Amino acid sequence: MIKKISVRKDQLALLSRNGDYYKVLHAGEHLLPWLNTPEVLLITLDGSEVPDVLADYLRRFQPDWVEKYCLVADLSEIEAGALYMDGILQEILPPSTRRLYWRVEDDLTLVRMNTQQVQVQTEVMNAVLQPRRKGAVKGRDAILTVQVPAWHVGVLKIDGETQALLPPGLTAYWKINHLVDAEVVDTRLQVLEVSGARNLNER
Repeated sequence: MIKKISVRKDQLALLSRNGDYYKVLHAGEHLLPWLNTPEVLLITLDGSEVPDVLADYLRRFQPDWVEKYCLVADLSEIEAGALYMDGILQEILPPSTRRLYWRVEDDLTLVRMNTQQVQVQTEVMNAVLQPRRKGAVKGRDAILTVQVPAWHVGVLKIDGETQALLPPGLTAYWKINHLVDAEVVDTRLQVLEVSGARNLNER
């Protein structure tokens, strides 16, 4: 007897015997032999992460499948990654990440960023801070945002060293691989203190 399976356009079917994957089936209807029928793993190409055990197997035994069907997110010790789906930031990946994601045509992209450049790219910062109905961007705690209002300055310290004063505005910095701290100072208070001291001296 023959067994039939259907694979949708947004799916793949991985065939295996005794835990060894040997063939990929694409969209359509496929006939499988009833005798010694292979196991079928249906995969939805939705940008989801490939489970670790399967990812390790594919890397080792089916690297061609990885190249064709997966987005590889392997980051160095000084790299962070910005994972986008349909142009929308989904997650900030930390350094030394080693993951595979199922491709969604060209809609899943990874932007690599050097964390030795402590200031976060403006477009990534804006994407992290953008209000979202589905909740905050995963991994956003890797970034320190500093909002300096008008008439204020920001005192930024990186790895214990004070940097140039920050003018009013919004900036962001990697907390990864760095000790980052910021303090916002109201310059109007200093003006008032100086003015008050002058008045006392004049008296």
